[in-house]
Amino acid sequence: MAKLKNNPDYTRVRLGTITTDVDEAIEKHIFTQSKASWDTICDDIPQHKEW
Repeated sequence: MAKLKNNPDYTRVRLGTITTDVDEAIEKHIFTQSKASWDTICDDIPQHKEW
């Protein structure tokens, strides 16, 4: 879990720590500039090169 100082109402949870189904939808792809060359994003979700 991580909190941002500039947005204290926002909490990030690492997905590897979740052991149940997640009902939330993906909002955006981040760090796409540094993704692996074999990783292909095949959807219309917004992509951001950085955070």
